[in-house]
Amino acid sequence: MTKPMLSPDIQEVLQDCPGSYASAVGDDNAPVIARVCGLTVEDADHVRVHIPQWYSKAFLAALQDRPAMAVVGVQVTTYRTFQLKGEALEDFPSTDADVAAVESYVAGFGALIEHVGLDSKRYNPIYAAPPYHTVRLRVDQVFDQTPRVGAGNLVKERD
Repeated sequence: MTKPMLSPDIQEVLQDCPGSYASAVGDDNAPVIARVCGLTVEDADHVRVHIPQWYSKAFLAALQDRPAMAVVGVQVTTYRTFQLKGEALEDFPSTDADVAAVESYVAGFGALIEHVGLDSKRYNPIYAAPPYHTVRLRVDQVFDQTPRVGAGNLVKERD
């Protein structure tokens, strides 16, 4: 039996992530980047990656050709950062539960940036514009990308 990829500590960071970026591999091995507007930890091996549908077309097309992808989750208040690499198992229009998770992230991040004097009304339409699309990712590798000595170190790899 394989051990879970995502420890409770890493899951907490990912669940607290209001948004980030995901990447896939496109034509000629060029990276295809998508803005992520939230992550939902499904279990210790799978993450749901939520992307605004209006610019996910190229990213989703790249996943159809090659399902390998990476996503970064950042806990904004602590700078703790993890990069997940794995296989996109499926993608679909976001469920009501996925949309509620995104809206929760957006509201929480909006409150956080207003606390430091920024306007959340400028953040919301840029990073979290509905409708959303969800990609279900099986995590095969986890890297610690927290800005400090040792950033980039492999934390866990699937057996």
